[in-house]
Amino acid sequence: MLLSSDYHSLRHQLVNSVFSLVLGLGLLPASTVHAEWDWKAELKGPVTQPVARWTLIAGTGLTLFVLGTEDQIGHPFEKSLDQHRPLGESHKYGDLLGQMLPNALYAGGMAVAQWAGFQKGYEDAALMVIATAYSGAVTTVMKYAIREGRPYDGKVRESFPSGHTSTAFAFAGIVAAEHGWLYGVPAMAMATFVGVSRINDHKHYLKDVVAGATVGLSCSLGVYYARQEEKSGALGVQIMPQALPDGMAVAGLWRF
Repeated sequence: MLLSSDYHSLRHQLVNSVFSLVLGLGLLPASTVHAEWDWKAELKGPVTQPVARWTLIAGTGLTLFVLGTEDQIGHPFEKSLDQHRPLGESHKYGDLLGQMLPNALYAGGMAVAQWAGFQKGYEDAALMVIATAYSGAVTTVMKYAIREGRPYDGKVRESFPSGHTSTAFAFAGIVAAEHGWLYGVPAMAMATFVGVSRINDHKHYLKDVVAGATVGLSCSLGVYYARQEEKSGALGVQIMPQALPDGMAVAGLWRF
């Protein structure tokens, strides 16, 4: 049974997810976003795309391992972070970075880059918005289906998985897939920092963070590779020679 505070939190998280999607799409021309958007394929991406699928399988397995070894690994690690607070004052940046700030800056920056002449700006912005909204929606549904109590208050039943971590790894997944590991490694390090900060602040358990990372990465990679597959299947050039009475001609067929 949901408490009134649970309803308020659920509504807040759903509004954030929808708002991020609407805001992001509002920055982009409708023709750019929807012309190549097969939302069903991207929704199934975490399962149908090999990279995303193996990320989901590995992450689920790791989450189950952490869950099964809580007494030996999870709780001692959580207790150590809670007692020593190794992040010091930097923990507040983990909280900030997990609230879609990097995601919004990336999407806005790519939209601006399109105006400056970068041809993939709108496309990259749309990928970030969709991946962030997707991972946020999946995380919210899981929170209120599983109803795990928070470490600091068992009555606040929205701990599993970590939304901050999910959002941060959705950002990192898109950056790594689109821009390579030169940018992907720092993005993954930032997302890991966000996850550790949630344990450091006594807001989440280790299993929550591992599950959040799994959701964020599998959703973002699923969306990304589904989009790439669609583009490769939708675009193509075919050259066809043709014989004419007075010579030869070459005809081109562009599929889009």
